[in-house]
Amino acid sequence: MLRKSKFVDLGALLCLWVVLVVSFLLLSPRYETVPHRDSGIFLYVGSELLQGKLLYQQIWENKQPLIYLLNAAGLGLSGGAVWGVWVIELALFGAAFSLVYFLLRRRLHPAAAWLLCVGSFLTIFQVMSGNFTEEYAVAFDLFLLSWFFLVYLRQVGSRRRILAALGMGVLAALPFCLKQTYLNTSAAIALLILFLAWFERDRRRLVDFGSYAAGFLLVNAGFFIYFLSRGALRDYWVDAFLINQAYSQQGLLEWLHALRMALAFNSDYPLLFLAVALWCSLAIFIAAVLIHWLRDHRHLAAVRWVLLCLGLACLGLLGYAQLRGAQAGIGLLQGICLGLGLLFTLSAAVLFWRHPQSVPLSSAPSLRQNLAGIEWTRVSPQSFFFLGFIDLPVTALFISLSGQNFPHYYISLLPSLFLLLSGAALFIEQKLRVQEAHRFWNYLFVSLMLVGIFAPVSSIFTRLRSSAGGDDRSAAAAYLKSVTQPGEKVLVWGWEAGIYYLAEREAPTRYALQFPLYLDSPFQTQAQQTLLSDIESDPPSYILDTVDEKMPLLAGESLAQCQAENSAATDGLAAIRGYICSHYVYIKSIGSYNLYQRVD
Repeated sequence: MLRKSKFVDLGALLCLWVVLVVSFLLLSPRYETVPHRDSGIFLYVGSELLQGKLLYQQIWENKQPLIYLLNAAGLGLSGGAVWGVWVIELALFGAAFSLVYFLLRRRLHPAAAWLLCVGSFLTIFQVMSGNFTEEYAVAFDLFLLSWFFLVYLRQVGSRRRILAALGMGVLAALPFCLKQTYLNTSAAIALLILFLAWFERDRRRLVDFGSYAAGFLLVNAGFFIYFLSRGALRDYWVDAFLINQAYSQQGLLEWLHALRMALAFNSDYPLLFLAVALWCSLAIFIAAVLIHWLRDHRHLAAVRWVLLCLGLACLGLLGYAQLRGAQAGIGLLQGICLGLGLLFTLSAAVLFWRHPQSVPLSSAPSLRQNLAGIEWTRVSPQSFFFLGFIDLPVTALFISLSGQNFPHYYISLLPSLFLLLSGAALFIEQKLRVQEAHRFWNYLFVSLMLVGIFAPVSSIFTRLRSSAGGDDRSAAAAYLKSVTQPGEKVLVWGWEAGIYYLAEREAPTRYALQFPLYLDSPFQTQAQQTLLSDIESDPPSYILDTVDEKMPLLAGESLAQCQAENSAATDGLAAIRGYICSHYVYIKSIGSYNLYQRVD
C-alpha cells in the first residue's frame, strides 16, 4: 500500500511538472521573443552587473537587489541568453509547488492536493508574463509556508526550533529583497507565531519570533554591509528605499480606489472569487463569535479599549491622508475618518469616565477554552484559514499602495488563494468526513476547481498555437545594433530599457531609465543634473525617444522649437532638452519611436 502511494505521488508530481513546463513555455523566448518592460529592465541591469557595474551607484533602479542578481545569474548560466533566467524561474516554481504538494498530502488525497496546486498556479498564471518580481516572490512565499509547516512546527527541542525559525526568517527576507511590499505571507506567519505564544502560554515561542526576525534582518544586513563596503550605501538607501516612499505618496481617496480595484479584480477569476467569498465568510464568522463573546462576558474594559484603538486608528488614517495626500484640505473620506475617530474616542472616554474602577476578569482563559482542541500546530483548516485570513487583506493593501493597478501586481495573491482554497479542502476533509453529505461536498469542490482551471488551460493551448513576433522595441534594437559598434553608447528615453539589452549597447549614464528625472522627490534635481553632466561628458551616438507620455522628451515639439525654448536653460529638464535639441538631429521613426543622431 505504501509503495502504491509513492507511485501515485510520483505520478502526480510528474503531471504537476508537465503543467508547469507547458505553461512556462509561453513565457519562454520561444513565444516571448521581446521581453516585457519590467523584464527588459531587469535583464539590462543583470547584464550590466556581469560587466562589473555596481548596482545603484553606476546603474539606477528602484527595486531591491535580489531581482537583478537572479537575472545576472540566469544570464551568466546561459551566456547572456534569456533562457537561463527562464530556467531559474521554472525551477523555483517547480520546487515550490512540489513542496506544497507534499504539505497538502499530509492530510489530503493526492487528487485533491494536485488540484489545489494546479488550480492555484493556473489562476495566477493568467496574469504572469515571466521574470516579474511578483513571480519570484510568490515562489519564495510557498517555500516559506512549506518550511513553516514541514520544518518549524515539527521541531520539539528548543534549539532546533530556534534554528528552524532562523531559517524561516531567511526565507521571509527573500521576497522583501525583491520589493519592500512583499511582506504579506511573512507577516501572517509572524502573527501566527505570536498567537501560538499566547495560546500555548509558551514564552519560547517569543524566542522563536525573535529568531525569525533575526533571520529576516540577517539577509538585509548582508546587503547593507556589501554596499557599505563598496561605498554605495547611500545610493542603495536612496534608490531602493527613499525613492519608493515618494513614489507611493497618495491621498486617501486614491488609496481606497486602488484597494477597491484590487478586490474587484478577483471577480474576473472563479477561484479568486471563491477565495474572496471564503474570506468574507470567515470575517462574518469571526465577527459573530466576537460579538457573542463580548455579550456573554460583559468585558467592559475590553470594549472601551477597542473603541479607543479604533478611534486612534481613524485619526491616524486621517493624519496619514493629510500628510501624504496630493491635495490640501479635508475631503469627504477624510471627513468620515475624522467623524468616526471622534465618535469612537469620545465613546471610549465616556466608558472610562462612568466606570473608572472596572476591573473585569481576565478574558484569556475563556478564549483559550473556546480555542482548545484546534490543531493550530499541524496542517489543519484552522491554521490555513488563519494565515489566509491575514494574507489576503495585507496583499490587497500592498497592491494598492502605489495607486496603480497593473495586472502583474495580482500575482501576489497566489499565497492567499492557495491558503484559503486549501483551508476549505481541509475543512471538508476534517469536519465532514463522517457525514453523509461528505461525498456531495467533495464533488462540489472538484467541480469548482475544474471550472476554475478550464479557462486558463484553454487559453494556454490557444497561445501555444500562436506564433511569436517582434515589435517596435525589437526593430529599434536591431537598427541601433546595425549602426553602432560594440562599446558605442546610446540613450533610450523612456521606460523601455530592455532595448539596451536587445541591442547589446550601454547607456552613457546611470539613469538609463529616466524615471527619477520626472518623479517629484527630493532627489529629482540631482538626477537631472547628473544625467545632463553624463551626456555632456560622454555623449551618446544616438538617442531613441520612445515617446512615453509619462516621461516626454520633446512633447510633440520640433527640434527647432525645442532649441528656441530651452537653449537658455541651465538646469532641470529644460537644460537637458536644450542640449539634445542643439546637438542632435532627427533621423527616422521606428514604429512609434523617434531616433536622433549626434551631429557634432
